[in-house]
Amino acid sequence: VTYTIAAVGGCSAVTATTDVTITTLPTATISYAGSPFCSSDLTSKTVLLTGTSGGAYTATPTGLTIDLGTGEITASTSVAQDYKVTYTIEAANGCPAVTADAFVSVSSTPMPTGLSTQSFCLGSPATVADLTASGTDVQWYSASTGGTLYSSSTALVD
Repeated sequence: VTYTIAAVGGCSAVTATTDVTITTLPTATISYAGSPFCSSDLTSKTVLLTGTSGGAYTATPTGLTIDLGTGEITASTSVAQDYKVTYTIEAANGCPAVTADAFVSVSSTPMPTGLSTQSFCLGSPATVADLTASGTDVQWYSASTGGTLYSSSTALVD
């Protein structure tokens, strides 16, 4: 762009030139598939970012385990509640800061309750279906972590 001040009062015209750069405003949208997340889920939850990369992630209220650089959420170490995740691209090159929000929930599954010892008659074959516990969608495994899921017809052995 060239600026010119016309000649006035015996003074000659003055000209100045400057470069002008027009920067496109950054854009962003974020989302998380699968919310609500269960607090017992050990897999990391990745963000789907569409738009400008290089921003930072925050969450409110406190309690969500989130990587501030990648937006990855770890539900298993988060407090069970609803959160707003905000992705912020800082102001730069004459453009204002840009934010995008996503809402996620972390829910806790209550532990099932039942007797730690259950007895069955030796002459009557018992199966996993005969075990009793209170809870939602209770499933039985061969170990407390990393075990094999038992079917309801699996025979109980001493």
